[in-house]
Amino acid sequence: MKARRKRITSSNILHVSEIPATGKSSFCWYLTREYGFAHYDLECYPRGWPAPELISLWPSSPEDFVSELRRRYQNVVIDWGFPVHCTSIVNAFRDSGVQLIWFSGDIACARRLFVNRGGLDPQTFDIQVAQIAESRLPNGLEAIVVDALTKDGKVRPMKELYKGIFSSPCNERLTSRSTRCSK
Repeated sequence: MKARRKRITSSNILHVSEIPATGKSSFCWYLTREYGFAHYDLECYPRGWPAPELISLWPSSPEDFVSELRRRYQNVVIDWGFPVHCTSIVNAFRDSGVQLIWFSGDIACARRLFVNRGGLDPQTFDIQVAQIAESRLPNGLEAIVVDALTKDGKVRPMKELYKGIFSSPCNERLTSRSTRCSK
């Protein structure tokens, strides 16, 4: 089965997830600033929600949540590094037409970035990455997989990530459930 894929043209709902510290939220804010996307940060309720009243729909009825987003906005980006036990919600998003974008990168480099930004115990990173690996994510999610870190361990520039996700030849290479795009 081919990965579902759209260019940003008319109406898009994207879900950006990641290996921690690979630039997910920065990219979501980039889409908001540069392309006018409504940004729903599911990890920052209510501060990260343009319409906080939608909270009741998200976990109980992801399909209705997506329908309501589609009704209210032309373009939406869902910013959520979901816990692996919530994969069923991500699958419901996908089945409702949401395109998942998964930011990946060298784990050791991502861990350094995570530690350097501070705020959370590095064990949080280790636990989440172990759960992701054990669950073999993003396999099975029909995600666009993006190598979001440079060889020297920095998050790629947002414009470069955007081009890698939304322009050819990456669009033509989407032939499997999880497709890797490095630029």
